[in-house]
Amino acid sequence: MLPIKRGAGYKLVKIPLTKNDVVTTYGKNLGKASYINYYVANNRVLVPNYNDPNDAVANAVIQGLYPGRTVVGIDCRNLFANGGMVHCVTQQQPQ
Repeated sequence: MLPIKRGAGYKLVKIPLTKNDVVTTYGKNLGKASYINYYVANNRVLVPNYNDPNDAVANAVIQGLYPGRTVVGIDCRNLFANGGMVHCVTQQQPQ
């Protein structure tokens, strides 16, 4: 975790939406999607990808935010269609 200086401002980082509408592997059009719901692990960052030209752009921006970790793009088209995302589905489940 990075130390935060008291009174320091936030740095705004812009990450694009998908360039095209997201289409599942079975042909359902979902509209545009965001790359923000990623998951930070010990030495990896799992980033939703959508078979879109902006996947590489978003992965590169996020990689710059986490230089000590490796960004891994995960095809989330079908997951997105069913109401989940990388960060959501990696959360703890009650027993």
